Amino acid sequence: MQKLTSEYLHINQRYFEYIFDTLNDEGLILNKAYYEDMLGKHLESDIMILVIFLDYNIST
Repeated sequence: MQKLTSEYLHINQRYFEYIFDTLNDEGLILNKAYYEDMLGKHLESDIMILVIFLDYNIST
């Protein structure tokens, strides 16, 4: 969780929130991702992000 911050990823807070809103809208967040207060959105410690593996068959 210490590395899952906008500061660590070197992106602004608004874009960081957009990423998690999009993941949530796409159904890739398995439980509540964050809570919101007057200071902004804060990730929950038990966040679970679904990982999808794509298999590309590239023929030459």
